[in-house]
Amino acid sequence: MNSGFKIQGAKELEFFLKTFPKKVEKRLLKGALSAAALPIKREAKKLAPKRTGTLKKAIKSRRVKGRRAAVQVYVERGKRAKNDAWYAHIIEEGAKPHIIKGRKGRGLTIGGRTVQSVKHPGVKARPFMRPALETQARTAIGQFGKKLAMLIERELSK
Repeated sequence: MNSGFKIQGAKELEFFLKTFPKKVEKRLLKGALSAAALPIKREAKKLAPKRTGTLKKAIKSRRVKGRRAAVQVYVERGKRAKNDAWYAHIIEEGAKPHIIKGRKGRGLTIGGRTVQSVKHPGVKARPFMRPALETQARTAIGQFGKKLAMLIERELSK
């Protein structure tokens, strides 16, 4: 994605943040990144198709565990997910026409009858995550800067 804008002062900010202890630097960045993720998450929820509402409810943001300061906006999926939107990638990217076959020795039961395979017509892409990122990138960067400045001020006043 070419955002069409440059962030000025990134190197200076990086140098300034290094003056803090590693734990503090990480906490500052994670807080600012969490704030930056919110406009993207809100926009993705607005753009998500609303047939049942499950996809919209499954859009989350969280801090990534580990050494790096990182935050992600994602669609919750899997057995443990409260709102399992396993199909989110299909809505985002679409699907070409394809054949769906039953598992070994078993057919597919569709409408009360069993068949060995069925031709799926495909699905047109209805992107919601990429457009959310593209339209909210500037806002996210602004939120990052505001939150980081506020957190730095708070840290320096301790």
